[in-house]
Amino acid sequence: MFIGVCGLLIETINGVRYMGVAYIFAKAYWGNGYAAEAAAACMDYAFNTLGADEVIAEIRPENKKSRHVAERLGMTVRDSFVKTYKGKAMPHLIYALAKEDGHV
Repeated sequence: MFIGVCGLLIETINGVRYMGVAYIFAKAYWGNGYAAEAAAACMDYAFNTLGADEVIAEIRPENKKSRHVAERLGMTVRDSFVKTYKGKAMPHLIYALAKEDGHV
């Protein structure tokens, strides 16, 4: 049974490349801690195996559940930007956690 996905990716925002973590889970599985657990494992891998100095997450401002996951992981809003998707301007927050800040 498919419950969701989580992983690391390279994000390019305004010409700058970042190590990003992304997660999406079926609504039936929200609130069980799966996204936070999976994202924490990915961030641990990014910091301790890949040597990343920082990991970000792009999150729409109205996506309170994803924002809660990022905050639970110790990430804070560092910036924002507008992504154009299928001709529509979509504001996004950039949550980030630096290795020096510590991580889950």
